[in-house]
Amino acid sequence: MTKAKSKSLPTSVIDRIVGVVDLKQGMAVHAVAGKRSEYRPVQLAKQSAGDASALLCHYRKLGIGSLYIADLDAICGGQTQVDLILRLLEHGGFDDVLVDIGFSGAGPCNKWMQVRGRAELVLIAATESMQNTDGLIELVDRVGPSQVALGLDYQAGVFRSVVGSEAEWLVTADRCGVRRMVVLDTAVVGTRSGPSTLEMCWRLSQGDPRLEIDSGGGVRDAEDAKALFAAGCARCLMATALLECSAN
Repeated sequence: MTKAKSKSLPTSVIDRIVGVVDLKQGMAVHAVAGKRSEYRPVQLAKQSAGDASALLCHYRKLGIGSLYIADLDAICGGQTQVDLILRLLEHGGFDDVLVDIGFSGAGPCNKWMQVRGRAELVLIAATESMQNTDGLIELVDRVGPSQVALGLDYQAGVFRSVVGSEAEWLVTADRCGVRRMVVLDTAVVGTRSGPSTLEMCWRLSQGDPRLEIDSGGGVRDAEDAKALFAAGCARCLMATALLECSAN
């Protein structure tokens, strides 16, 4: 049975929401508790399944000005969908765009270097992908600290990193001037079970008030978003719940 669309989110919340776009094999897909092989195309009314451009249009109609784009192909070791992501960036209407293409520390490709002057673009160095903390330093050297965010990844509350502890990553980020953090627990994304990162975000924000924290996963409604804000988050990542929202 199709769920009825919810009321519009209040402006005080929508202004701090980041619309999530997970890309897999050229399509926008639904997250399912981090089980990336089970992600299926997003379906919007009167649109082709998996149409990423239609998803961006939906977010814009809701009044969302920030995006988080995750290239699941690249994150899982496949081909980076650079051309698709660059086409999505050309849609405009978003003044803040986080992009995760699974940087491992080998340095971004030339096409990313061509858009490094775009003020809205922030590249994510995720702990689940980076081979070492030196990769974060290299990325900052290439694009500048204001266009890099450290992705702190967890699975059911356990920190995920190829190498290094959470503390080591935070020290490196501080040393190279990266203040933006993206805190995600893949065990709850797409589950509508409520955010599980509240304690993590509170701990990080209290440990360093200079940090600008984005988090989400499992967010059901405005009250969940407000709980993340109260835990020290600047913005809340949402996807599934936004598909049931209508524009004002």
